[in-house]
Amino acid sequence: LPIKNEIKMLEIGTGTGIISIYATTKGISSAVATDINPAAVENAKENVRFHNLSHKVKVLKSDLFKNLKNNKFDLIFFNVPFCYTKKRDLSMLERALYDTNYKTINKFVHEAKNYVTKNGKVMIGFSPDFGDINRLKEITKKNNCNLKLVKNIITKRNNFNIKLQIFQLLF
Repeated sequence: LPIKNEIKMLEIGTGTGIISIYATTKGISSAVATDINPAAVENAKENVRFHNLSHKVKVLKSDLFKNLKNNKFDLIFFNVPFCYTKKRDLSMLERALYDTNYKTINKFVHEAKNYVTKNGKVMIGFSPDFGDINRLKEITKKNNCNLKLVKNIITKRNNFNIKLQIFQLLF
């Protein structure tokens, strides 16, 4: 992620809070970390306290942008639930990885431009090994947005190479 001093960051789907915690220790002035899962929110809050970053990282329960009012951010990052499924009624744990008909991703892409500053960046984490990259491209096109590949990351898990990617949304 483009970590620079004096920028406000929003992390959607924070989980443990690790991205916001890391970013603030590397120079980002403040971060808001959100998650829809109450257990994740409590876990992230505890991790923020543990790292003495309560003055820099605010953790909120929110479904995407719902509880953010009219705040604008210089950097928005969402490690999206990249596994496509048609299954409905997902558990909170399943929602961390699976997105029914990519409705969450679509809503994020549609709304993100309203929460980013004029020169800000909107970034997403994705895995073409587990997700449907063509559907992601359709969603961005439908929302008058382009995907710019910023980083390819290959990680090895149990003798398998897994590709992770960071994209910037260009509005």
